[in-house]
Amino acid sequence: MLITIFDGVKDPRKIDQCTYEPGDLMAIALLTYLCGGEDYPDMAMFAEHRSGEFGLLPYTDRNPSRDTFERLFAALSTDYVRQCVVGHGKRIMDVMTMQKWLIY
Repeated sequence: MLITIFDGVKDPRKIDQCTYEPGDLMAIALLTYLCGGEDYPDMAMFAEHRSGEFGLLPYTDRNPSRDTFERLFAALSTDYVRQCVVGHGKRIMDVMTMQKWLIY
């Protein structure tokens, strides 16, 4: 469900050089933030330790580095990402209410 929030985001990266789907990376970033993470190293750590719990990165056994997150977010339109998150904010909060273990 979280990945679908970012379905409309155009991937600004060179597709032939990418290992990870932008929706997965952005969902990891959002989950990292919701769990108290603050930066790209936190996102990389979340991806390594918890992405499987959320069904993220199922097509690779590698984990994205902090640089991967930094490159993606440097290339993305922050206004569009903000619109995606705000537009689906109620859905995110509903999921968090139903799955309180996300925050704890």
